[in-house]
Parts: sequence; C-alpha cells; structure tokens
Amino acid sequence: MTVSLVDARQCATQHPAMIRTLLLLLVCCALGACGATSITPLVGEDREVLELLDATPPDDPSRSALAAARRLHQALIQADMELAWTLLGPSTRDALNTLGAQSGMSGRELLDASSVPAPGGSIRKANFASLLIGPRAVGLIEVKATDLKSDEAAVQVRCADGTEHTRKFRRDDEGWKLSLTSIPGIE
Repeated sequence: MTVSLVDARQCATQHPAMIRTLLLLLVCCALGACGATSITPLVGEDREVLELLDATPPDDPSRSALAAARRLHQALIQADMELAWTLLGPSTRDALNTLGAQSGMSGRELLDASSVPAPGGSIRKANFASLLIGPRAVGLIEVKATDLKSDEAAVQVRCADGTEHTRKFRRDDEGWKLSLTSIPGIE
C-alpha cells in the first residue's frame, strides 16, 4: 500500500486531532531518549549500596597516598574543610597552627576561613587547594622514592601551567595524610 502526498494532506485535514496526537507522541519519545536516570553513590556509602549500583568504590585514603591526595584535593576544591582537616598530618596541622598564630587564629580556623595572615596583622583570602596540593593541579601520580620510609609515600603533582612538584604523605593509624613542614607559597 502506498500513500501519496495528496492522501496525507487529505488525512491531515480530516483528522487534525490524530496528527496532533502523533506529533505529541514523537516529541515525548524524543524527550524520553534525551536523558537517562542514573544513581551516583555518595562518598561513604556502604559496600552493599555500591554493589547494588554496580559502582566502583571511591578512593580510600587509608589504602594509598594517591587516594588520600585525590580525596584531599577534592575536599579542598569543594570547601569540605572537615574532610580536608582529617587528611592533614600532624606536621601540616602544626605548620598551619604556626601560620595562624601570627593573626591569633588556629590552623583549623584559617582553613575554615580559607584565609592566611597578611602584613599588618590582617588576613587575606587563600586557595588552600593551590597552597597544599598545587596551583590548578591536573594530575596526581604516586612515585616510588628510595629515600622514603615504609610509612611514607610521595605524590607527584602536575599543574596546568606545566610545572610539577612532589608532596609527601605519611601513613598513621587512620590512613595516609599530607605531611608538610611549612605551607608552600606563603611568604
């Protein structure tokens, strides 16, 4: 059976409701194909939830220095200072506390305020993701260094401007944590 253009026009003039219904059905089908519902597991989800969603678990900072570096970087970018503080080792916390003492603040208060001391006793805004990990970090790679102890690891940070530097992490009872003795980029 063939349908000519004349037959289609005649059908459209005699059955406009049917044409509108077909057009509406086509639009709904097109919209339905545009988006797909997906469920993304949250950090800290139970293992059973991850299995149910067939999702890979997020990096666990207790397993590797690289995972800790990634989580710390993400926490700093997302301003999750509670998580960021837990991923800082004692030496890094001490360095922040020493820095904050200049303005009468603790290191945690500096981190929460995203600020560092400035000349004259004031404070200025600071990007702790840039200070602690690196300016516009685009790549993190765990490197094997022979001069490190068994509870230490090095993570090489590659920045958007092409520079690279290394951050040292140390493992304690809770996992891997950033181990700095001073805060880079602070004069």
